[in-house]
Amino acid sequence: MPSLRCEPRRFPGHAPGRGAALAFLAIALGSCNADPLSEHGPEANRQPPARPPGSAAARPRTPSPAADAGEGRPATAPPIDPATRRAMKLAPLPPKPRTLVFGKGRLGAITGDALVARDGPGFDAVVTVPLARPRTLTTLADGSLLAAGASGSVRLLPGERKARPVRRLPLLPLSVLFGDRRNPSRVWAHAAGSSTLFGYDLDDPSFSRGASEWIELEGFDRHALGSLRDGSFFYSTADGFRKLVGPTRKTSISSAQGGVLAALPGSRTDTVWALTSQRATLCRLLGAKLFAVESVTFETTPYDADADGELLAVLELAQPSDAPWSFVLEVFDVRGKRTLRATLPADETLGPDWVQALVRNRSVAVSAAPPLAAVGGPTELFVWATDTGKQVHAEPPVRGPG
Repeated sequence: MPSLRCEPRRFPGHAPGRGAALAFLAIALGSCNADPLSEHGPEANRQPPARPPGSAAARPRTPSPAADAGEGRPATAPPIDPATRRAMKLAPLPPKPRTLVFGKGRLGAITGDALVARDGPGFDAVVTVPLARPRTLTTLADGSLLAAGASGSVRLLPGERKARPVRRLPLLPLSVLFGDRRNPSRVWAHAAGSSTLFGYDLDDPSFSRGASEWIELEGFDRHALGSLRDGSFFYSTADGFRKLVGPTRKTSISSAQGGVLAALPGSRTDTVWALTSQRATLCRLLGAKLFAVESVTFETTPYDADADGELLAVLELAQPSDAPWSFVLEVFDVRGKRTLRATLPADETLGPDWVQALVRNRSVAVSAAPPLAAVGGPTELFVWATDTGKQVHAEPPVRGPG
């Protein structure tokens, strides 16, 4: 299968722009009602091939008395032609809120109406915290789980079974939360397509009226933004990268790495994983330069990724045009060695919500201690021990491909 390009693709009838990308991603993640046809969404946001006059698709629809004359049932969109559906390819590493994270001794996930925390050898759900319209999730410096919802947020400390209510975080659509690496009561938020980083102090009761601090990411090309192990932020620019330490210290970093779509922390304070559509490169910061140390090549298109300690987990999506799609989980260490490979099926539907169905239960999280990798969502969860490659949890049991 040809590799996906990092640069935007243009399609007839769709004006270029970052807004189109956000519209597709909002549909994909259920953040808002928007047209999924965008230059950064499925590659084949093309119109289906024209059919000859007289074909079934070309004939005018016969009005249905039930649908059109008032039984209250909305008209449903016809299913997408299978060949057309499989010609629609998802772009690599789309920006999206996190919905599955490891905290201290726990695995947290948000469902449609709650934060669910699991621990123990069986990964049983030990705490379920109701939360109206959960939006995103992160881990704080003390290992707490913080889940942000539409009308409020909750914080679940390590070992506790009762969550603490937190005021609503005023987040923009498609916001990603970063727990501050040092202050357990501090969290940072960044919205896809924005060049501003917003800081919130959870101990300040006035933060729901706005951010306590905001930092402009000068030169940010709106691709890769990550939080490194020393608490700094690292982001991509048109001519390299910049490292942000505190609100004002911004260092330009030169690098030969191009087309970077995501940046994740390495095992040291001076290392970072730079991910493109084809590979992940472990890089080391020396002064104002970035040098490649190790590199791993993906089997197919990377969809989601997470890093912790010496481990990098990448969830990839195989998108053949003539066969069922599938997800591949790969876990690598800092020496470039693959420690785990597992395959999961993809829910291939032919309805207008095929993207939501495809990615609903396909978020990835990784933990270095203990060494674990998880893939899941609101209704499914699979966990592996990365040192042995053994699956330690499956809910529900893994289905066969196709």
